[in-house]
Amino acid sequence: MDCIILSFNFRSPKNPEQKIIKRVIALEGDIIRTMGYRNRFIKIPNGHLWIEGDHHGHSFDSNAFGPVSLFFFSSVC
Repeated sequence: MDCIILSFNFRSPKNPEQKIIKRVIALEGDIIRTMGYRNRFIKIPNGHLWIEGDHHGHSFDSNAFGPVSLFFFSSVC
């Protein structure tokens, strides 16, 4: 699977005061295999991204909370 190298700052869905940095793994319309999300395969909805941290299995990312709305992204690093 390809990975976009740029990281995005966005506010944590768990704590909006906290900014977190993750890699964008999939864009809207992409179908991906997840690592622990409720569905093994998922099609990323329009207006959303799939993000993951560098420490698979130990990262609070889309595998925990699903696709992230573009609304949460504030800037490109």
